[in-house]
Amino acid sequence: MKCRVCSSLLRQAVASATLLNRSVEYFECSQCGYLQTEEPDWLDEAYASPINPSDTGIMARNLSNVGLVLASLALMNERSGKVVDYAGGHGFLVRLLLDKGIDAFWADPYCVNLVSRGFEYS
Repeated sequence: MKCRVCSSLLRQAVASATLLNRSVEYFECSQCGYLQTEEPDWLDEAYASPINPSDTGIMARNLSNVGLVLASLALMNERSGKVVDYAGGHGFLVRLLLDKGIDAFWADPYCVNLVSRGFEYS
């Protein structure tokens, strides 16, 4: 197998774990050190329910991420730039950024946009 980052050959499996009731091996790139799984065949199952019911920190993370995005935009002097939340879940971060006056958009092929409808990125 080749590394998904630098296309170098991967070392022998360095670890394994159980993921969605299947054994998955992890490989380390001999060039850049990136750690990756074997080719995933479980994505449809993993994203069948995009927001895990046990994720009790989802709102706190989004509130915290607003500050991080605003600080990043300020550091880049791009306060008027566009932001796309790829893998945006139900759209909480985009809605919070819009409320702060940021030109924000949502994208997520595995989730329904519930709270930032009309701001889908295309």
